[in-house]
Amino acid sequence: MKDMVTHGGSADIEPRTGEIRGTFEPGQLDGLPAPAVTFLRHAIAPGSPLPRRISLTMHGHIKVMGVWLPFQAEQVIDHARGFWWTANVARGLLRGTDSFDHDQGQTRFAVGGRLPILVADGAEVTRSALGRFIAEQAIWLPGSLLPVNGTHWSAVDRDHADATVPGSGTYTHLRIGIESDGAVRDLAMSRWGRSCGRVGWIPFGMVADAEASYGNFTLVSRGRVGWWYGTPRWPAGEFFRFTIDDVRPV
Repeated sequence: MKDMVTHGGSADIEPRTGEIRGTFEPGQLDGLPAPAVTFLRHAIAPGSPLPRRISLTMHGHIKVMGVWLPFQAEQVIDHARGFWWTANVARGLLRGTDSFDHDQGQTRFAVGGRLPILVADGAEVTRSALGRFIAEQAIWLPGSLLPVNGTHWSAVDRDHADATVPGSGTYTHLRIGIESDGAVRDLAMSRWGRSCGRVGWIPFGMVADAEASYGNFTLVSRGRVGWWYGTPRWPAGEFFRFTIDDVRPV
C-alpha cells in the first residue's frame, strides 16, 4: 500500500472512548462506506454481544537483534483501559511484557525473567503503545470500530476504508484493506517509533495471512507486523509473525 495514513487532529471530530455495550445489529452500519460494512458484517455475527475485554493466546516468531526467535504469549485487550502482553521468547531465554495501561506505556524484557536487558517507558513509549492498542483493537475487538463507539469511517476505494478511532484523548487513523468477502487484507497506519535510525511517525502495518472464527467473531488468526509498511524498507522493518491460538471474552 503506497498511500499511508497519517496521525493527527481535526476540528470536527471529538476524541472519545466509550464503553462497548449491547449487541451488534447490521443497522448500526447504516451510512458507512461499503468496504467497512462488508468487513464488520463479516467480522461480527448479527445479534452478538459486544465484549469490552478479551484475552488472546498466540505463538510465532519475533525478531531480536536481527535474529528470528520463537515466542509464546498471552494478551488481554480492554477497550476502556489498554492492553497487557506477556511473552516467553526462545523457550524462556527471554521473558518480556509490553503494556498500555491507563494512558501509560511500558516495555520490559529480561534474560530468564531476571536480568533486565530492556526497560522502557515515558512519553515516546506511551505514544507508540497507544498506536499498537488502537490497531489491535481494530483487528481483534472489532466492536470498537462501530460508530456508536466513536469511530468515524471514510471511503478510499472499493477495497479500502479509513477508520478514525478515538482513544486516550486523541484519535488514530487506520487504513484497512478488505477482501470482497469482508476478510481483512492488511492494516496501515503511522505509528510513533524508532526504526533505522529514525524517531517519529513511521509507516507501520500488518499483513493478514489467515482468519478464523472464535465464537461469534471472525478475526485475523495469522499475520506479519512491522515498520515501513508500504515502502521498500518493509522487508527489513518486519519484526513480528503471529498465529492466534484462542480469543475469548473475559
